[in-house]
Amino acid sequence: MDDWTAMMDIDLLQSMQRNNLEKLLKLTSLSPNVFGELPVTYLWRMHGEIFTDANVVAQPDKCKSTHAFIWSVITTLLRFAATGLVKSPPSRSEISCLHAASVIPCPDDFIDFLLAIYPEQARQCDYLGKYPLHAAVSYRIEEYDFMKDELKEYSRFFSLNQGSSFGCKRQNCRASKLSLLCKSYPAASYCFDKEGNLPLHCALHNCVRWSDGLENLIKANPDALSTKDGSLSLYPFQLAACVDRPDLNTIYEVVRSSIAMFPGWFSSKVNIKRKSQSSGDIQRKRRCA
Repeated sequence: MDDWTAMMDIDLLQSMQRNNLEKLLKLTSLSPNVFGELPVTYLWRMHGEIFTDANVVAQPDKCKSTHAFIWSVITTLLRFAATGLVKSPPSRSEISCLHAASVIPCPDDFIDFLLAIYPEQARQCDYLGKYPLHAAVSYRIEEYDFMKDELKEYSRFFSLNQGSSFGCKRQNCRASKLSLLCKSYPAASYCFDKEGNLPLHCALHNCVRWSDGLENLIKANPDALSTKDGSLSLYPFQLAACVDRPDLNTIYEVVRSSIAMFPGWFSSKVNIKRKSQSSGDIQRKRRCA
């Protein structure tokens, strides 16, 4: 459903019966508009300024009923969108707002707001043992291919509106999100999920590039560079080269970081076999020199 913007009128949504409202929100949650905006991002852009005070959310009984309703619609859209993207998702009520926002493209100020009102969610893992930091790198950009044309327009629109809080560029959205999540709870970078993977492993499994914020995970936990993943028993520098479409810059930066952090360890893991040279070969090289 592409033309849902008119349906996101708050007065119209408030007049709908609850069942019909939920059906509408579920149907539109993953449908981008012409600028690539998901409904949750659109509503935050239109109404986010009313949530300057965390008490609006933390104490809904003390705030205006309209504000509480808008926040309930935003969180419902957020969870519907996230569960629609995650493989084998939990029920909508089981996914936290921060986990959900970690999975879908969201503007920085929205992530900041969630961290301010739900700081404990950064320290909570989901049913797969993943913290929001894991969740933010547990999907591939290609999984948004169903809206890739709109996302191109989304990036173009954002480049013309640098000063707004409209959203984030496709290539930098995850980088800024990883930076915020690493700062909010750096310990998550040291935590393994139920598959035995650190956030850095999850990122490399899902083709997260260096330009997508991979450096933030390494700065938060340098020891991850010398830790094998739980799925393939490979080190990060090996994982970087084993993905479907390896990125040369990512491979270079991961290898360079591994050497810089653990020079002795890295040289022991990478055995370079040199071809033995005969005395005749050596003499010929000396003559040529």
